[in-house]
Amino acid sequence: FTYAPTARLWSIRLLTAIAAQEGMTLHKFDLKSAFITADMDKELYVDIPGFDLKQSEAVLLKKALYGGRSSGALYSREINNWLLQYGFKPTSTDETLYKLTVPSGGVVYLSLYVDDGLCATNDPKLLDKFLKDLSQRYQLSDTGVCEWHLGMRFVQSLEDGTITLDQESYIESVLRRFGMENCNAVKTPMIPHTYLSKHDCPTVADRESIKYYQQLVGSLMYISCGTRPDIAHAVNSCSQFMSNPGPTHIEAAKRILRYLKGTKSHHLRYKTHKDDSRNVLFGYVDADHAGDKDDRKSVSGYILMLNGGPVSWSSRKIKVTSLSSFESEWYSASMCGCEVQVLRRTLEELGFVQDAPTVLFEDNAACIYSSDPDRPMNSRSKHIDTRVFKLRELVGDKVLQLVKISSGEQLADNLTKGLPECSVLKFCQQVFGYD
Repeated sequence: FTYAPTARLWSIRLLTAIAAQEGMTLHKFDLKSAFITADMDKELYVDIPGFDLKQSEAVLLKKALYGGRSSGALYSREINNWLLQYGFKPTSTDETLYKLTVPSGGVVYLSLYVDDGLCATNDPKLLDKFLKDLSQRYQLSDTGVCEWHLGMRFVQSLEDGTITLDQESYIESVLRRFGMENCNAVKTPMIPHTYLSKHDCPTVADRESIKYYQQLVGSLMYISCGTRPDIAHAVNSCSQFMSNPGPTHIEAAKRILRYLKGTKSHHLRYKTHKDDSRNVLFGYVDADHAGDKDDRKSVSGYILMLNGGPVSWSSRKIKVTSLSSFESEWYSASMCGCEVQVLRRTLEELGFVQDAPTVLFEDNAACIYSSDPDRPMNSRSKHIDTRVFKLRELVGDKVLQLVKISSGEQLADNLTKGLPECSVLKFCQQVFGYD
């Protein structure tokens, strides 16, 4: 590869949730001029502007340069080798998430986003030693307690054992960028029970509208993926018309901005639990059968919680056409089950083994019944793709446990369709921890 791997946002949230539970403080550092510390892996000659070189002369490049095709990969390989020699071990699910343990019981967790590092530790002296050793190899800027990382604000409170994440500043910059800073706020990201359609696309694509729309939805995507699961479905719906948006689609995207204007202070909150729920993963999964009115495909949604806040969520269209609501829920639960496997493995490698199956709250009784591997499959479900039979395997291996929940209590319903104000408010109260 020719790039520097970057930390997944879910792994950053996972690390934050663990730090809140374990009473750890998140620490931030930055490696300056990091790329030029990496040695070149092949001969490369360059011409330097301003130097008087003969026509047949060139300069042999010994170190990677910013802008080089493989500079990111060379730096990533170099910093990874240094961390491995120091004693860090990367997780198998995110190669930029590391763990360092010492015999005394001290531990350091490290999330690396190219040259931005985020650390958590139960031994401040161990962290200080690591940063001192790292500064001898790289030019390091130690910013101390993390307040900002990747455009997200971190507010850490040791008194009440909470860490919050928000993108209020980024949302304000997006509002200004698109001239919406003085817009009127709305209570929901979508008009309830409405759907976007390809029939609203213009017959002739307008380049300026496409550029504007792609920039707007791209900005909304980062907010949605970072700290705002409440707009995930609305952004997912808008993102399906990036190549030829119409006025209806542009207005739908602007409505999300109007919703964010009134809710820009919403934040994820992770907190300490003193009962059996500490570091225990659980989630909600749902599907909207035939939710896409153009091709009648279903929409899947799930959200996974840890230590009081969400660490992973998704709202996406299922790629196959489901013939029943049971089939839609089955596909959705299988997709969620694969994500649960990733998170459980990550938690285990970080030292937090999930002793019991991860509970997934599901509102479809047929899906729960059919997920039991000891029960025979109904003849009407024989056509379902064998890939989704992974769900029965996960339930049989005690990785998952599907638990019935009423549709009114289904948190993931907000990730599959546009809902009225009361449902959006209830979702925000549970996800963002508001009273």
